[in-house]
Amino acid sequence: MRIIINATNLKQGGALQVTSSVLEQLKRFTEHEYHVFLSPQLSEQISVSNFPGNFTFHHFSSNPTSSVVDMLTFAGKLSKAEKNIQADFVLTVFGPALWKPKAPHLVGFANGLYLFNKARFLREVWLTTTSQRIRYDIRRCLLLNRIKHEATLLWTETEYSKQQLEKSLNIPGEDIFVISNTYSELYESARLLPEKEKNGIYRFIYITADYPHKNLEVFNKILPLLKARDIKCSFYLTLPEEIFKSRFPEHVNNPQLINLGPLTAEQCYDAYQKADALFFPSFTETFSANYPEAMVMRKPIITSDLPYAHDICGDAALYFDPFEPDTIVDTIEQLINSNETQKTLIQNGLSILKKFDTAQERAEKLLKVLKDYLNRNS
Repeated sequence: MRIIINATNLKQGGALQVTSSVLEQLKRFTEHEYHVFLSPQLSEQISVSNFPGNFTFHHFSSNPTSSVVDMLTFAGKLSKAEKNIQADFVLTVFGPALWKPKAPHLVGFANGLYLFNKARFLREVWLTTTSQRIRYDIRRCLLLNRIKHEATLLWTETEYSKQQLEKSLNIPGEDIFVISNTYSELYESARLLPEKEKNGIYRFIYITADYPHKNLEVFNKILPLLKARDIKCSFYLTLPEEIFKSRFPEHVNNPQLINLGPLTAEQCYDAYQKADALFFPSFTETFSANYPEAMVMRKPIITSDLPYAHDICGDAALYFDPFEPDTIVDTIEQLINSNETQKTLIQNGLSILKKFDTAQERAEKLLKVLKDYLNRNS
């Protein structure tokens, strides 16, 4: 097959990591020809010289929504490139692509913020006025209609998300495929790591970008409580420095809150090694690679007591109400003070890992979706 991998719309966060992992795994399948449309942000993370000759990289200097001009002309640029390539299939890793190709189009969907429109976060935190709710409803309608218009097939990362997509888009379930997110191949060797020695300060990692649903404001609420209760721990974030300073002006020099800056996949691996646990207070997700990454790195997890988290983590996490700072601090203290709980969560996580696809299996399943569709419609 001649396949276009479209990542021109990806700017930050886990989507870049997923795309990097998928591209690495596609190296194994040398029978196909790949044309990769790179966003400027992904170009910075991909070493194109490390890819074999069946990969051709097309570098785009902006994203489809970088400017009004881009919004008006970007789809035309992509269509022109597609016409020259004559692809059998287009895979947009996560949509919307803001482009409808001529070839069949598999689009990934991982936008929980607009999929789970009944989430408490939306009602109580993000959309507090009538005008905000109206704008949200309009954007959600446009987003979902756009996805439905662009996609021949869809893939998402959990059965829970698939069910919501079926309802929201009113499309047959057989056109939506569940292919789980997972940890990068970089983490495979983590099974052999010895237990890390503690130095008295328990270290949590939160690999995140600056999205509304990531609940970054929670740190401003829990840090004073932790200090008042003399709970010795620190949190490591991965935000651009200017965003970190604007979000946490009172904590720029606070040793309890440390910003590592945006990390590559290799740097994430190193960060997990140096952390004691994953802290994940997000209000809503379709999936997060943080979960399997923490599991394979033998790190206990504390996270939001919400359906998406239970669906992914099961009994491999301690859960807290992300709206209640006091209960979050209680959960943090519970984990830090119980070595037995830490060990149990780690062992449960290693068991749960078996239900996730490996990075190679994810790539295989994506290719199989394309092949099967072409065979059915040849």
